[in-house]
Amino acid sequence: MSAFPADVRLVSERLVLRPFGPGDAAAVTAAIAAREDFLPANAPVSAEGVPHWLTRGVQQVRASGWGLHLAVADRDSGELAGTIGLFRADWIVGSAEVGYGVRPAWRGRGVATEALRLISGWALRDCGLYRVELRTDLGNTASMRVAGKAGFRREGVLRGVEIGPHGHYDQVVFSLIAPDLGERPSAAHAGLPLRTPAAVDRAVSALAARGENTVVLHDGGHTATGAREMLPKLPADCFVEAGHLIGDVMRSAGEHGVAQVVFVGMLGTLGELAAGPPADGPGPPAWSGPLAEITTVMGGSAELAAQVARADTARQTYELWESAGLLGPCGRELCRRVAGVLERHASAPARTAGPEAGGPGSSPGLQEGRATGRPAAQVVLVDFTGKRMVGMYGRLAPGRS
Repeated sequence: MSAFPADVRLVSERLVLRPFGPGDAAAVTAAIAAREDFLPANAPVSAEGVPHWLTRGVQQVRASGWGLHLAVADRDSGELAGTIGLFRADWIVGSAEVGYGVRPAWRGRGVATEALRLISGWALRDCGLYRVELRTDLGNTASMRVAGKAGFRREGVLRGVEIGPHGHYDQVVFSLIAPDLGERPSAAHAGLPLRTPAAVDRAVSALAARGENTVVLHDGGHTATGAREMLPKLPADCFVEAGHLIGDVMRSAGEHGVAQVVFVGMLGTLGELAAGPPADGPGPPAWSGPLAEITTVMGGSAELAAQVARADTARQTYELWESAGLLGPCGRELCRRVAGVLERHASAPARTAGPEAGGPGSSPGLQEGRATGRPAAQVVLVDFTGKRMVGMYGRLAPGRS
């Protein structure tokens, strides 16, 4: 499974597109009370649901690989102006649909057009998508104007494509594809489209059979490009979008004699790995506790650790560590902990995963209890461009890199 990066911040002349967080509680609560119609479809309908949605619910679509919800904020004041997101992502084809909403007080100022240009350009240049699609109702002339101003091309009418209280209805479809931007699309998501444990095992087995001894995991977007630049001699299929199959990659690497697994990730993803499975219900981001603990262990003050624990985004923690001069040591300690998580995955018994895992024609490496080896694990923390290494733990195994 592929996914969008965990910590996104896109900046234009007037706007910032960023993840929603607990700091948006007042604005979202006020919008719900005023019945402002601009929030994503999974947003709560009452104030009681706002804390859980901001800490868990709004993140679920990204965690699933299906899409991404971002807040649209004024660059100068930080005021919430709307929302925009990508959904129905198909990582094999390289396509996604875009949707947006603007708060009533911000309409008529070109906010939707500016936000649409920003997110669609990012999706096509940096996320490896080839096509961004926009659909709107036949009577929504305002949305059609936004699509045209943002460079989208009208393709036609999809008949009966949606269903509502009164039955099926038509929509107009627009699209923007990578060649429309006048440049080649990014290879950010090139690599193995691994969606099941059996697919992982077959792919890793094929790499090992031809003598490759390294698999490189990344968390998509900028980290994919950064990983390829760090290890340019490796073939494209050695680079794997991490998704939810990290444990399966580690186990298969050990089973098939792949000596080295390198994980290249940003702070949010590595923090999530260090934290383990997220708890149910409302609460701070899963990584806040481990990152606060690392702050203390590496000599940070109690006040700094408390600030890290309260941070809404991993980028805020990154900036706090950097300002305190602790980015290097804290980053290395985080990489050390994640390397330990990867090695524990490599030593765990392989799981069964339904008919594909245990049925006829499945890979025997997925049977419960098969003995595993332990490939060397190296973890690299990169900055938010994906290209600069700011922390690393582990060593490369002997062989080609």
